[in-house]
Amino acid sequence: MVLPKPSISNNEFLIWQLLIEERCGLYFRANKSEYLSSKLWQRTKLLGIETYNNYYNYIVFNPGGKQEWEKLIELLVVNETSFFRHSSSFDALANSIIPKLLKDTSKAKTPIKAWSAGCATGEEAYSIAMTLLDLSEAHNLEVIVLGTDISELVLEKARNGVYKPTVLKQIPPYYKEKYLDFVKEGVDYLYKIKSKVKSIVKFTKVNLNRLIDYSIPEQDIIFCQNVLIYFQHQQQIKLITELSQRLTLGGFLFLGPGEVVELKVEGLQKLAIDDCLIYQRIK
Repeated sequence: MVLPKPSISNNEFLIWQLLIEERCGLYFRANKSEYLSSKLWQRTKLLGIETYNNYYNYIVFNPGGKQEWEKLIELLVVNETSFFRHSSSFDALANSIIPKLLKDTSKAKTPIKAWSAGCATGEEAYSIAMTLLDLSEAHNLEVIVLGTDISELVLEKARNGVYKPTVLKQIPPYYKEKYLDFVKEGVDYLYKIKSKVKSIVKFTKVNLNRLIDYSIPEQDIIFCQNVLIYFQHQQQIKLITELSQRLTLGGFLFLGPGEVVELKVEGLQKLAIDDCLIYQRIK
């Protein structure tokens, strides 16, 4: 007999709230208790663990807790994404930001480096790569794109680079034709990222709440969109500050419009581009 989902007590919610924020920066407000408990219940039911406290102890103290934590995080983070998700940002990248970089003579003989922070299943990283590749071919420039996420499970999907047609609704037909192959796998028809795109994109696990633990080279472009909504305001400022420190001087940080308010980070200057939230590192 399948037992009904137990309610989560205030104490149970608090210990989970603190653990999740401490480990990866994600903050669950009190009005998300039902959402959190439903995700915890998916795992406890499968493992045969009766209480949320016992599941907490399993995560924290059991030798298998590390692997279980990975599975839980994938459930907690909504990996909803698509190619060219915020089209205005990619228009700005192609028509404003790249031309600015090309005018910088110091970039003439160095690769253009871009980072998709919180890349989920890879659509954003590949969208950046397609945009940069198209322009780099015309100017004989090397491009390197980094995609990072906290979940190794979604990163495996990103490395695979195979997608259902439903997630390609926003991709411009030109890019779809040039950079993806239409393939059949079993009974499914799918789109596969071409090797010339995959060859310039590297995916690796990074916890944005612990950037100090990772050696990430300075980037010319950083996309961190639809990520900050999971963080409290002070944690948002901390992350944006740390991301800005990983920009080259003159580099650009793309955030999701509406994700942050009252943003003041030393060394960053907001660009006046409609329907975009882009900052340039000026010092």
